[in-house]
Amino acid sequence: MSIAKAGVTTTLNARTSILAAANPLYGRYNRKETIHKNINLPAALLSRFDLIFILVDESDKEKDLQLARHIGAVHKNRRAVGDSKLFSPVFLRSYVALSKSFNPVISG
Repeated sequence: MSIAKAGVTTTLNARTSILAAANPLYGRYNRKETIHKNINLPAALLSRFDLIFILVDESDKEKDLQLARHIGAVHKNRRAVGDSKLFSPVFLRSYVALSKSFNPVISG
């Protein structure tokens, strides 16, 4: 982490990770604008983050209606509706066990 104060610039060891989330200005992400204009944060602040991921919810009336109906049915019936057994418990255990064998590394 770099700090510049009163003409002195120094680098400090960062001992923590920071995860931040922000909603776009005016409720929709504008692909024609820069990220700092979309979330109304200064570019100097955004430059302090090593990784920035942009998740955009594409507007799809049919999918949105289907999702809203599903959420309404789950709350109305107080349980999951439809085919709730997408994956067997045996498959999920195997999948999780396999995923624990990987050690991803971010290279610079």
